[in-house]
Amino acid sequence: MQGKRINPYHVIEDMEYPKCSEAILRLTPKIGGCMNKIREMIEEIPTLSEIQKQFFILIIEHRYEKVFLPVYEKLMEKEFGISERENGRCK
Repeated sequence: MQGKRINPYHVIEDMEYPKCSEAILRLTPKIGGCMNKIREMIEEIPTLSEIQKQFFILIIEHRYEKVFLPVYEKLMEKEFGISERENGRCK
C-alpha cells in the first residue's frame, strides 16, 4: 500500500494480504448466514427513510454477492479444494 490510496475491493480481490484473506474466510459465511437479520436491523432504524433503507440493503447485498462471496469461493478452492459454498450461522 506504501502511502498510496487504495481501493478496498482491489485489496480483497488480489488476495495478497494473508490477514485480509483470513478475514474473508472467517466472516463471509457469517455475513451470509446473517443477511436476513442485517436486513431486519436496517428496516428497524427509525431515522432512515424508505429509500435510504433500500439503498443500504442493496449496497450490503451487492458487496456480499459481488465482492466477498467470489473471493471467498476462490480462497476455499485454493486453500482447501472446496468449490461449493458453505453457510454460516447467525448468532
